Amino acid sequence: MKRLFSLSVLLIFLLTSCDLKSAPVIGGLFPTETPTITPTFTPTQTPIPTATQTPTLTPSPIPTDTPTITPTPGPFSFYDDFSGPNSLGNFSCDKCTVKDGRLVFGPFPPEDNIGEQFSLVLCEVCGAHTHYRVSVDATYVDGPTDRFFGIIGLVNADAKKPNRVLYLGISTWQVYVIRDYDYKNGILNELNSNLTGYVNPTTATNHIVIEVKPSSQPDFVDVYFTVNGGLLYVLYLQPAVPTVAGLGMSFHSMTVAYDNFTYEEIEVE
Repeated sequence: MKRLFSLSVLLIFLLTSCDLKSAPVIGGLFPTETPTITPTFTPTQTPIPTATQTPTLTPSPIPTDTPTITPTPGPFSFYDDFSGPNSLGNFSCDKCTVKDGRLVFGPFPPEDNIGEQFSLVLCEVCGAHTHYRVSVDATYVDGPTDRFFGIIGLVNADAKKPNRVLYLGISTWQVYVIRDYDYKNGILNELNSNLTGYVNPTTATNHIVIEVKPSSQPDFVDVYFTVNGGLLYVLYLQPAVPTVAGLGMSFHSMTVAYDNFTYEEIEVE
């Protein structure tokens, strides 16, 4: 038995020696798996970039000034609610004050000549026009109640010495009067007067309007007289010439207040 064990050990030693002799040795070490070598590519020559042509810059034109728009002339208009400090400068008035946003007119002292007891307030800034509309809100303040107050139109352009004035006056008794003062010939023409519900009584405010419009015949105008939207009278076929407008009061000792004065030139095609 001992002999058999010795032979087995000897046989194993011989087999092991044969395996070691058959394996190649590289540098005294057993070789491992040879790595795969990736070939290195030879770099090609980098192309020289083509020069880009610089574009020629075209100079921008120097901007010119924006042309000024010339406004188209239109019809003249003027409005005054008597709330500004310069309201008195817009009218020619000897007995006027501005108080509480209204133009207070009067009172005037009595005069011997009853025909001269007619006082005017002319709109200085309105100028003279052939066709126009003038309106105002009028209110009785103090004094006799049988007197008239209102507006005027068709005053000749030389307003400092008027030779003609058309007048629409109202009273606290709801009576109106339309008069044509012909100073040149010394004649007072009463065109129309009446009692009407269009006029508000006592201290109520009235809106009074005079319109000078083109007539159906060339070179003439028609004059319309209105109170609170009610047309009272039309005076036809008056000469079409530039005239001025404003406010008026008949007789003395009365005080009235005006507000929202409006003047509009009527444009005619």
